Amino acid sequence: MKLNFIKLAVATTLLAGVFGSCKKYDSYLAPPLQAHFTNRTGGDLVVALGTRFAVPMGVTLPSTAARTISYTITSPTGAVAGTHYNIATGTANALPLAPNRVIDSLVINAVPAQYTGANAARIDTLIISIRANGDFQPSDYNATYRLVLKATCDINPAQLVGSYPNTLEQPGTASQYGPYTTTVSTPTTNANGTSGTIRIANIYDDGWATVTANINWANPAAPTITIPLQATGRTYGGVATFVRTTTGAPNVVRFPCALLSQLDFYIDLTDATGTQVLATGYRVRMNR
Repeated sequence: MKLNFIKLAVATTLLAGVFGSCKKYDSYLAPPLQAHFTNRTGGDLVVALGTRFAVPMGVTLPSTAARTISYTITSPTGAVAGTHYNIATGTANALPLAPNRVIDSLVINAVPAQYTGANAARIDTLIISIRANGDFQPSDYNATYRLVLKATCDINPAQLVGSYPNTLEQPGTASQYGPYTTTVSTPTTNANGTSGTIRIANIYDDGWATVTANINWANPAAPTITIPLQATGRTYGGVATFVRTTTGAPNVVRFPCALLSQLDFYIDLTDATGTQVLATGYRVRMNR
């Protein structure tokens, strides 16, 4: 028993020494003071959706003092501050950070005239790079942001594929018909890169044959849809009918980008030659 007591006493002494010499928080490793772009490395400023873009920026630690994140903007495409874009927060190359804040935004505004009308095809890239200053070093992992300025979103007929369960029709001044479902399939892009085709099923909701439509985005700010004369597969009033888009009508396509795609066009119902017009200006709006 005595021997066991001695062993216990020794063990207790050793344990006391071990736990007494260790502190749960012997040291605290503070992260380095760095500035970074929060969770993203790039984005698109699409003028058709708005001229303002907030680039998210952050720092690793708060402070009770006001601080500044330094940065530079370069453009491999030749965009110039004050001409193609403006800085709306802070000053050029410096984003002020209020006391106790660790996240803020560098707001950049595009100049609309540079990306619309005759300039609708222009696309610019801004490379925003965080620089060292007396407050922060650039992040080791996310110190560069690529912002693209353009008139509209990337255009590709494949973006239109799918179901449009909220298709509506407006036959002239008559009451609206719908909603019902149309579908888009089989997208193609022509060699010129600014036009292509799609196939549309169930226009008119009366068993029509699937039709081929031409999509043109040579003017990316105003893509259009044209349905060349083709058979519907249906006969009305003893006439085998054909369909085409109404000439001169605003037959437009709205590509998804940050919005839902939409096809909005007007059709004529004719005979096989297109000369006998049974109905004209019948509006079809295909909505997701």
